[in-house]
Amino acid sequence: MKQLTAITVIWLVAVLPALADTVLTQTGQRLEGALTLRADGIQIGTTFVQLKDLREATRDLKETAAPKNEQARLTADLMVVGQPSAMSLNGTLIAGRVTAIDDTKVSIENQPPQFFLSIGNTAAVFFTAMDYRQIDVLRSRNTGVLLKGGDFFEGRLLGLKDGRVELESVLFGRKSFAVGTEAEALWIRPPKIDPAAYTVRTRNGSVILAKSVSLTPDGVEISQPPLRQYGIPQADLVQLRRGNAADIVTLAWSRIDQANPEEKIVLLTPVAYVPRMLELRELVARKEPAVNLAQAKLRKVERELMGDEERNGIKAAYDAARREYDQLRQVWSQRNSDYLRVKSIARTKANQLRQKQAAVRRVQAEMDRWTRQVKQEDTRLKDAAKALADAADNQRNAAKGRHDAARRKVDQSKRQLQRSEQRLAEEQKKVAAFQKTIQPAKDQELAAKEMLDAAYRAKEAALDKQRKGANAWSAANKKYFEQYTVLNRLRAEYKRAVRELEQIQPAVLEPPR
Repeated sequence: MKQLTAITVIWLVAVLPALADTVLTQTGQRLEGALTLRADGIQIGTTFVQLKDLREATRDLKETAAPKNEQARLTADLMVVGQPSAMSLNGTLIAGRVTAIDDTKVSIENQPPQFFLSIGNTAAVFFTAMDYRQIDVLRSRNTGVLLKGGDFFEGRLLGLKDGRVELESVLFGRKSFAVGTEAEALWIRPPKIDPAAYTVRTRNGSVILAKSVSLTPDGVEISQPPLRQYGIPQADLVQLRRGNAADIVTLAWSRIDQANPEEKIVLLTPVAYVPRMLELRELVARKEPAVNLAQAKLRKVERELMGDEERNGIKAAYDAARREYDQLRQVWSQRNSDYLRVKSIARTKANQLRQKQAAVRRVQAEMDRWTRQVKQEDTRLKDAAKALADAADNQRNAAKGRHDAARRKVDQSKRQLQRSEQRLAEEQKKVAAFQKTIQPAKDQELAAKEMLDAAYRAKEAALDKQRKGANAWSAANKKYFEQYTVLNRLRAEYKRAVRELEQIQPAVLEPPR
């Protein structure tokens, strides 16, 4: 594995445990020791600091120690809100799951009676822990919900009941989302902060901003909406700071804006990627030696097989069978082309013969028609001759004209019949002459088919021989192929893990080689 990049180092910086509680005064003096709250001030070791002189007091607690596991170290600096919470308009963050929202009140579980957060005094509700990437999506938003996956649904808030938050959108109408699983946060309005306010951080993750606080031996007391006469025991106090107040959302946006490009990539990394990233780092570290070992085993098997004479003979026979098959396949392809060519010629001649035979039939039909015409005209001629013989003297000229006309028609029909007989003879000669060319074409087609069948049988025999050679070659290389399969599987798993690792966190780890 490659060394962690500079960005990873930034991310993995652990918070060194402090030696003791610390107090920083308005004059810049730093005091260390055991911290105890007193009326209107703090006892730090042997020194008493009045509240008006305090800048910041921080208690040394186990919760602030460096996380012990790698996932906790990687995610510690990415989280803005550590648990479900609600943020008031003055920037106070109250840790606790929001159970209901109506027209007047935001209900948070496990809160004392003196706690009251009105809907008009609410800036945001966080249904889950929130990282910098999620908080960054809330910039410049109108009222709406941040959905899992990063989409933001904008609409008028109607309320929260039975684990679902409901909004009304101009485009989509009424929509409800399951809190925590579908909706990650409800954004209502930006908070309005008094920079001079006190900031109180507690063990449960709450960050309380108040214009004034009271210190007693029992703890810190706050009386400012949404908290009235709200006491924080000293055991639950993590930090008390006066001035420079800011809400966690604004601080997160400021940190993102001020970060250099590499740090910004880290801050905007989805926390959900971290467990998978750790898993992939472990997988890559484990697979790389396995891939190298498999590669070495494959090279060893190759060296062993190189000197196997029987295997080399099988390889030579297999190569010869492949060459023979390739050659016979080309012969079969050529024979097939030849067969298709002569088959096409034979089919063309058969079509041409049918056309010529059809011409003969047409001439025969014409001849039959003129034969019938001759018979009809001959009958008319006989009738005209009889009429001429029986005609009176004054009708003889007319009868003779009809007789002569009938004779002319008989002569015309006979001439047409003779021409048809001549054309029939010519067409029959053409058919007889063309039929002499049909049989050679059929013989060529039959010979080409026989050569094609012989070439196909030879090709298939060579293919069977090649298959047997391939099986023998595969058996001779069984050990090699088994190791090659193992290597390919390991390579594929390794490359998939590296690609996914580069995609989900390209700036945190250099891609392994």
